[in-house]
Amino acid sequence: MGVREYPEAAAASSPAIFTIVVPLKNVEHSQVLPIGTKQISVQLRKSKESRIAFVTGKVAGSIEPFATIKAGAAYNAEALDLAAPVTLYIATKDDVQVVEIAAWS
Repeated sequence: MGVREYPEAAAASSPAIFTIVVPLKNVEHSQVLPIGTKQISVQLRKSKESRIAFVTGKVAGSIEPFATIKAGAAYNAEALDLAAPVTLYIATKDDVQVVEIAAWS
């Protein structure tokens, strides 16, 4: 998948914020995480549940493998060093949601 994980990765210093408007529930949306991404945080702007995966075709129909982000929570991944771009796929359980993704490189 192009992800290298280091226990003590170099400090992240360049933040980027991505927002994805999700008009309909159970529809897959994606965001490419760039090379060199060191950490990410993913959450919904409203307190609702969502699903994420790193493989297409999983989140819209709740097909394993995917991870659930519970209402009011965030998915965080730290100590990364992406050697290649990685696509994050997300779907929500409710209509009209905004996904916020913070990525640091």
